[in-house]
Amino acid sequence: MLLTSPPLIFALVFVAVYTYVRRLRRAPLPPGPRKLPFVGNLLNFPMERQWETYTAWAKEYDSDILHVEILGQSMIILNTRDACTDLLDKRSARYSGRTSLPMLTDLMGWSHALPFLPYGDKWRKSRRFIDEYINRPIGRERIFTTRSSCVHAFLRHMLNAKPDGLEDSARLLVGRIIIDMAYGFAPESENDPFIALSEAVAKAVLNAITPGRYLVNMIPALKYVPVWLPGARFKRDALRWRDQNNIMIEESYARVKEQIVSDSAAPSLVSVMLSKIWSSTEETLLKHTAGILYIAGIDTVNSLLADILAA
Repeated sequence: MLLTSPPLIFALVFVAVYTYVRRLRRAPLPPGPRKLPFVGNLLNFPMERQWETYTAWAKEYDSDILHVEILGQSMIILNTRDACTDLLDKRSARYSGRTSLPMLTDLMGWSHALPFLPYGDKWRKSRRFIDEYINRPIGRERIFTTRSSCVHAFLRHMLNAKPDGLEDSARLLVGRIIIDMAYGFAPESENDPFIALSEAVAKAVLNAITPGRYLVNMIPALKYVPVWLPGARFKRDALRWRDQNNIMIEESYARVKEQIVSDSAAPSLVSVMLSKIWSSTEETLLKHTAGILYIAGIDTVNSLLADILAA
């Protein structure tokens, strides 16, 4: 029988021994939910509203720092601001590395985006773009003015809006603030094409970084699979999403450059930091730094606002 064949038995024993030895050699890890053999936490890892599960785990295991493992890939969860500051700010030289996500960086084209850059010169330059802009008087004033006007418009809209339309209005509120910070212009309605495109890109990125969703993130060699091969749908999805990324990033960036030429550009991350660009590499970094701002903020903030409105 197949299950009693010597090659299969040998393979199973080898995998079990390899896994056991690998765990013995590994440095001590933070606490976390119980892991099953081979699959780890694949079956109990949340695919939606992860922060709620993380909070429950933090209370259950009495730790701000948690460890989960999915198909051999470890993930450390920082559950409080203090933990994030301590590890990623005070000890950033040691803990600011990034795990490899080929689906996102190699196939979808996000290799220059700040959240996915390895710690180094590019990471520091990208972070400096944001720090310099938000800490300049012109940046702080623009952000405060935009935030105030958008919030006031949202509150006025709430007076007459139907309850089932508030979530769309909240999406517009968040989108206008973040997009204005990045590019200096803001969509005027929930149906604005830029909002729809940005949300599609954000959804694709969130799918790509979800642990266990794409096998290529655990077996990087799969990125070389031909796109036409049966079972390579992830390659076709990545190509489609890459096109969306490029449209969002390039068109927005080009629009700001045109406004600068016509002397009509409002203060923004791109318009202010363009004067500090000295190479094509830095320009690519600035494009992706601006492009990732919306994606980094829209999901969490929208979910928070939706919960507040539902309450």
